[in-house]
Amino acid sequence: MIVYVSVGNDGLRLSQPQWAIFATQAEGLLIGPGKILSTWYSTPTAPWQSACWRIEFDDQDMPGIPKLRDQLANLAARFSQPVHWDEVTRPETIATPDEP
Repeated sequence: MIVYVSVGNDGLRLSQPQWAIFATQAEGLLIGPGKILSTWYSTPTAPWQSACWRIEFDDQDMPGIPKLRDQLANLAARFSQPVHWDEVTRPETIATPDEP
């Protein structure tokens, strides 16, 4: 299963140091229970702050997902910011380049 977990600094309520702690702690929760395939952050010139992680969970990881979701919910509550969890139900590779 592929999941995108994203966080943001809605309303810019968090100071820069608070945002850094929030994003760092979110990423820390995601290391281990699955495999982080990609990480994105908003550009420094954007008028908002956000981060997103693409995570792959194997069958063996599935039992740990409820605990991870609870931890993310607790993090969201501590920082008064939403955490989004988006499951990809049908990942599809459109094209694979030919190997030389």
